[in-house]
Amino acid sequence: ERATDKADFVNPQIDEAYSRFAQWKGSDEVLVFPIVTDVHTAGRFTYKHIGHAVTAAEAFGADFMVNFGDIGLNAYPATENSAYARQIVDNTRAQMDKYDGIWLYTPGNHDWDAGEGKYFTDDDLSGFFQKPWQERAGENLHLIPGKTYGWYDVPGKGVRIIFLNSQGTGTQNGSYYIFDDEQM
Repeated sequence: ERATDKADFVNPQIDEAYSRFAQWKGSDEVLVFPIVTDVHTAGRFTYKHIGHAVTAAEAFGADFMVNFGDIGLNAYPATENSAYARQIVDNTRAQMDKYDGIWLYTPGNHDWDAGEGKYFTDDDLSGFFQKPWQERAGENLHLIPGKTYGWYDVPGKGVRIIFLNSQGTGTQNGSYYIFDDEQM
């Protein structure tokens, strides 16, 4: 019998992690939100990791999920093949659709102007990935122009989650993708 990612690797790890989590939290109320970022498909099938994260979110009873982008649309062959770029988007969306709750999505720096501006803009991606969940969330996700930061008020929890996109480049000390002064 052939091994499968989900049955042989993902589910046992989730079960083990949930057991530790349940013991740690006890009867305390907690907020659970898995984050997926930097999947960088770039010709591989790593978008399936989003589906694995969905499996974990369901097991943990997540309040919502976050996709911070960087699905790899600026990498070959997506930069030269619009059909391939669209396939990456469609595959990512199909994995996100497996979660019946709320997804929050922000494009990553490796998604902006995908295919060197030929195929998608960050507005295209936000609309494609975000709108169904934003409507389900009651328009609670707020992204400022430029997508440098945003916030989400979690329904019924009295908690505001703030998202920062580390897009600054602190070249003076050799660091990249830091939080710049405007964001702070």
